Amino acid sequence: MTLDQYQMCPCGSGKKVKFCCSRDIVNDLDRLDQMIQGEQRLAAIEKIESLLAKHPDRASLLMVRAEVELGLKEYEKARETSNQLLKIAPTNPSVLALPAILDIVEGRSVLQAVEDLQTAFSAVENVVTARMYEAVMLVAMTLLKSGLPVAAKGHLQLALALSDAKDERCTSALMQLNHSRSIPLLLREPLDLDTPPENVTWHIEFTSAMQDVFRGRWQQGAEKLTEMSLRILDAPAILKNLAVLSAWLGRNEVAEKAFRSYAQIRDLPLDERVHAEAIAQLLDPNLERQMVPVVGIEVEINDADRLMEQLLSHEQLRQLQVDPDRPETGEPPPRAIFELLDRKMPESGKDLELEAIPRSLATLALFGKQTNRDARLELNFAKTEEEVNPVDVIKKIGGDTVGNVIGEERVISQLPRISAAVFGTWRIPEDAEVDRRRQMVNQLRREALTDRWPEMESPLYDGLTPKAAAQDSKYKASVLGEILVLDMAAQEGTWELDLNELRSKLELPTRDPIESGSFDVDRLPVHDFSRLDPPNLSDDELLTTYRRSYSVMAVQPLREMAREVIQRPSLDEKIDKVEAYDILSDVATNTDEALQYLEQARKLATADGESPAQWLIDELEIRLLRGEVDHFTQLMKEIQTRYMKEPGVGPALLQVLSRYGLVTPDGRVSVPGKREAAAAADQKDADASSATGVWTPAAEAPAAEAPAGEPKQESKLWVPGMD
Repeated sequence: MTLDQYQMCPCGSGKKVKFCCSRDIVNDLDRLDQMIQGEQRLAAIEKIESLLAKHPDRASLLMVRAEVELGLKEYEKARETSNQLLKIAPTNPSVLALPAILDIVEGRSVLQAVEDLQTAFSAVENVVTARMYEAVMLVAMTLLKSGLPVAAKGHLQLALALSDAKDERCTSALMQLNHSRSIPLLLREPLDLDTPPENVTWHIEFTSAMQDVFRGRWQQGAEKLTEMSLRILDAPAILKNLAVLSAWLGRNEVAEKAFRSYAQIRDLPLDERVHAEAIAQLLDPNLERQMVPVVGIEVEINDADRLMEQLLSHEQLRQLQVDPDRPETGEPPPRAIFELLDRKMPESGKDLELEAIPRSLATLALFGKQTNRDARLELNFAKTEEEVNPVDVIKKIGGDTVGNVIGEERVISQLPRISAAVFGTWRIPEDAEVDRRRQMVNQLRREALTDRWPEMESPLYDGLTPKAAAQDSKYKASVLGEILVLDMAAQEGTWELDLNELRSKLELPTRDPIESGSFDVDRLPVHDFSRLDPPNLSDDELLTTYRRSYSVMAVQPLREMAREVIQRPSLDEKIDKVEAYDILSDVATNTDEALQYLEQARKLATADGESPAQWLIDELEIRLLRGEVDHFTQLMKEIQTRYMKEPGVGPALLQVLSRYGLVTPDGRVSVPGKREAAAAADQKDADASSATGVWTPAAEAPAAEAPAGEPKQESKLWVPGMD
């Protein structure tokens, strides 16, 4: 489309060409636009330079040059152009947004980009320009990759409002964030801003701060609220809004302190205080205190052959497969890799007692003598308060074949403390059926949380145990907050645990059912939906809770609401019950239920003329988890012969098979055996349990590289016995 004088000026001021800096060079700008659209960027740069010689410091030309330089990835030149623009147009919002874009593409701190973006918003008068909108989207996606989901969601919600929900990129990114089970539900839920009481003396002051917030000037609003919080103590609306804004700005340290101050206001309902404390714990920037190091230790070997025999024959060790490639080190592979258990590995998972299930203590890599190195044993393990030291165990097993520790221990990575010290890594024999495996793991989790966790000293309570801290008014909300985080993890991971048992054991208030008629479903937090009784909800209330649960993929309430939805004939014309059955199959607590719901979804869908391929692929995955090879093979044949030509079927099938390592390098599908089925079941359980109270920011985007200037997160936390 030809550029004319009634279009917006390329300088980004928000004014039309006729009333801005481009009115006398419209034709030249139109020609430049054609060059850029035709990928003639180098020619465009030459044209811009010739025009700048005639019209120096023309903002529109400089802005176009910056865009071309960004397209050419000449970031240093683009930064110089940006600095030049800032001198000649220091109040132009689009000019002010350029540094934020450059911060991201140059790999600088995403928090600096947030600050630069806020500077741009402070200059906006009426219209947010397209360049500013693109900066908001770019910052939002980088915040998510950097492990700041609340800040990412705040920026995506801002973009959603600016685009009137018309930008599919924004709505898609927001949905993916909301449905990511690697992010705790409490961080996926919307964080609402509060309004103050009408009769307070600071109402006008508060309103002024919120006007800035609603115009995207979060930093200015937060500064005003910070100043107010120093004068007006324990005002819930001030502290909560300051906490939310700080989280949106990525300032988790400030947000954590504000949420904790809010949680200490005794006049507030206990549920609100506990929720604030739980959010504070999840935003805690001092993750070190909630983590334990995973260390690597090398031990001398006096006789590698004899040690190998002892390791192979000892009941507490099981041999793992050796990866022949070690690209990360370039060294030859080890002779063998073992997993050290705390007890004998049971021969069978059938009729297995809980006390017989072993925990993984460490992994061992045995290296023979190399040209430049003596034979050695490398141990990797999480360093917890356990009385058992894996090095001591190996020395006892190996006897005189094992020598002294070589050098200092090195920190490989970190593990959430509760995952390593409380839950551990259990090893269940491969022949245990998937539902029985899940049942046993849930029982082990229950025992760990109700028996082990209360007795373990915690840095969250200044070294007190949860049992002792629960009796101290100073820590009561903190203990309840941590239990709420664990409760949500149990719900998200379908652990089938009632943590009211734990609350009662610690003599703390329980999370009881919410009585019908005492709540507004539009205002009730989603994490409280699990306290509702679905049969007592009206149709409208049920649909609201069902849709809100789905919007943030709140597993337990979604399961309960969907079950009620499919039972009500009055909702047949108001809701897609195929979707409800499909959701139920995804969040079922056992595979029998999942298969039943899939069958119902398939019947309803085929009755409406839809292809059953989607549900057959879902069933294929369940048959794999159950180790039902015959069913798996039959389904593969049916899908390949009847439905592979349908759009999307091939990629969906490949995604499932690849997830469980069933696609060979040459593209063939391998038939799973018991070992593959057991590994798939373990992986499925781990995936479903990833949004635990032991969440780490790296869980968001495991493949993302942290921008320069930001703390780098491990892309994957090492687990003892990982294979």
